[in-house]
Amino acid sequence: MNTTGQIGKWRGLWLAGPALLLAGCASPIRPFGTLAIPAGDESGRTFAMVTGKTAEADAAVREALLAAEYRVAADARYRVEVGFAVRGPRIGVMAAGGGQDMRPLAPVSQRPGLCRRQSYVLSVAFVEQASGRVAARGGAVTSRCGRRPDADLLPRLARAALANAGKTAS
Repeated sequence: MNTTGQIGKWRGLWLAGPALLLAGCASPIRPFGTLAIPAGDESGRTFAMVTGKTAEADAAVREALLAAEYRVAADARYRVEVGFAVRGPRIGVMAAGGGQDMRPLAPVSQRPGLCRRQSYVLSVAFVEQASGRVAARGGAVTSRCGRRPDADLLPRLARAALANAGKTAS
């Protein structure tokens, strides 16, 4: 192989290296739980948002519900409660009795990387207005590099969390 070919090969590896390192920082969005609502009449598709400390997450969930053909109503059947948390990967749970064994909530990568991975967790609950019973609960989780989520991350988490909200449980 001539010198020009070798330089081209190394240049390609040099340019691809950072992209490969950063590609390992993003993970897919994974929904959890189920937000399928109980079968019923059209009033089952009405909701009222609980305003909390997570205004951006509340807005993302509200938009996703409207896109799924839910309606906001003063006499809504469901109250929708939203939680959003950003946590480091090493946050864990201590064993009962104050033991020294701490188990991480999410797997921790042992690979070296250029980023500080954070987990982003969006949770949604449908609470029946009349009884206060939690009718459905679910959410979505992903992890990314950095301390602040991308501008479109909350809407994508909300859509993933509510992907089955339009379905009814029998």
